[in-house]
Parts: sequence; structure tokens; C-alpha cells
Amino acid sequence: MAACVGRTEDGRDTREAPAGLTRRRDVGPDRDIALVAGATERLLTTAAGLGDDAVAGPSALPGWSVGHVLGHLARNADSHTRRAEGAARGELVPQYSGGPAGRAAEIEAAARRPAAEAVADLQEACERLARAWAAMPAEAWARSIDSMGTEMPASEAPVSRLVEVEVHHADLGLDYRPRHWPPVAVAPMLAYVTGRLVRRAAGVTGPEASWHLHATDGEGEWLVRRTPNGTTVDERHERADCAVRGPQSALLAWLLGRGSDHEGRLELLGDAELARVFPEVYPFS
Repeated sequence: MAACVGRTEDGRDTREAPAGLTRRRDVGPDRDIALVAGATERLLTTAAGLGDDAVAGPSALPGWSVGHVLGHLARNADSHTRRAEGAARGELVPQYSGGPAGRAAEIEAAARRPAAEAVADLQEACERLARAWAAMPAEAWARSIDSMGTEMPASEAPVSRLVEVEVHHADLGLDYRPRHWPPVAVAPMLAYVTGRLVRRAAGVTGPEASWHLHATDGEGEWLVRRTPNGTTVDERHERADCAVRGPQSALLAWLLGRGSDHEGRLELLGDAELARVFPEVYPFS
């Protein structure tokens, strides 16, 4: 079943994932909050060992220093706190004050801080978020929150934050890599990212092409089929122009376009060029 596409009168995207590619509305937040706590502890342990030179140095993200990544992680935590507090009041509030431009300005300002300030800022932002989630009434988790101009259920916020923390921890370009992501965290991250794939894919058109994605160490097979009229994503096994097979962590890193960490852990069958361009055709957002 393909994605259902629609928008509200004010232009908000209300596309839903089909059966099998769930938006995880039926998953309570407690497990994901616990995973975020563990990921945050690992991140802060890494950050605590950074000096000023390291924070000013380049990260694995083009154009961003380590300080940019730390600043982004802090401001993303604040965006979760803002939306959680809004959901608790029954209000839909913007993810970032000032939209994308405000987000970019806040990250730039944070990137110029010395290491001690950057790490303290990140830790305090993470602590504020933990308190906000702990204070959320049960009914608030079923409410919608803003996600850069689209909406998602508040119950998805913890796994969204988990992806941010684990992925950008690896983006620091230090010793932590996607292969270090705990399997218990990879499974919900992959479910979330493939669910978002439906949103990214629905409006993508182009020459006919198909991709079969297969997680070999757990549940997960997806057929992505592009046509001149759009793209569909179905959760099933079917022969395609190319196939990408491997463990969940490697498949997740590949879907997120995270460098070469997946090399040697993924098996590419069929049209190798199609496999190479997939993360560019369907970038994660």
C-alpha cells in the first residue's frame, strides 16, 4: 500500500505511513526515553573529554565543526523541551523559534563557545528535556507536535531524539561510529527512519527504478519503486533493479548517508550505481 498524501488548509503535511511502515503511534514512550537516556550518557562522556582545539576542529559533517554538532544537539534538545511543554498544555508550538533561519543562527552562536561552555550547555539542555518528558501527562503523548512544518505524534519524539543523538554522536568524527550503535537502539531507529522514508519518497519522481532493502539480522524488507508519477514504498520481498542487504546498523547508516562506515558490511546486488545514489535521491529529513 502506498502512502496517503494530504495537507491541512494551512499547508501542513499530513501524510501517513501505510501498514507495515508504522508511524509508531501504538508504541509507548518509556522504552524510547530510556534509550535516549543511555545514548545521552554516552554522548556526554565523549563530550566531556573534548578540549577547545577539538571543539573548534572539523567534524564528519562538511562545513561543521565539532562545536556546530554539539550546538545542534543542544538546540535540538531545547526544541524537544519546547514542544513537550506545549503538548502538555495542549498547544502546538514551532519546533524552532524563528524557523530554519533561527535554528541556523542558534547553532552558529553555540559553535563559537569554548569546550567547557559547549559541554555544559549540552548537558543542561539534555537535563531540561528529561525533566520535560518526565512531567508529560499520559494524554499529551497522543497529541501532535511540530516537526519543521509537518506534524507527528508526541509519542514519536523520543525516538526522533534518539536518532539525533546516536547519529550526531557519530558525526563528531571521533571514536564513536555507527557500528557502535547498540542493537537495542538500532531497531527502533531503523523503524523510524524507514517510516520517514515514506514521507520523503512520496513526491520523488524520475525514470523507473526499484530498490530492495533487506535487514539481514532482524525484521525488515522494503521495496522502493520510483516512476515518473511518484515513488511507492512497500514492506515486502520482491526482485528489484538493485538490492542492498546487511545488518540493521549498516543499512541504517547507509540510509542516512553516513560515510563509509557501512562498507564491507553491506551486500550490493544488481545496479550498483542505483544503490549508490539512493541516499541522495531520498535524503533523510
